[in-house]
Amino acid sequence: MILITLALVSYSTGVWSERIAGRLRGWHLIFFWMGLFFDTMGTGIMMEMGGHNNRVPLADRRGRHPADVHPRSLGHGRAAAEG
Repeated sequence: MILITLALVSYSTGVWSERIAGRLRGWHLIFFWMGLFFDTMGTGIMMEMGGHNNRVPLADRRGRHPADVHPRSLGHGRAAAEG
């Protein structure tokens, strides 16, 4: 949580200070990169805490979106055994 908050503060400082100055300066870029770093680190830690196997696939092998796939059509699990 601390890393995500640091990312928010870094991004916001970089964006708003550039906006107020009206010109992009080197130290603005430093804050943008710090925000990206903290965001990446925080996201990585949250993925580790949640486990790597909870990823939702964007599509199955046939190109179908998970929301469009009925459980019985997957061919495994309890729904396949019952059907």
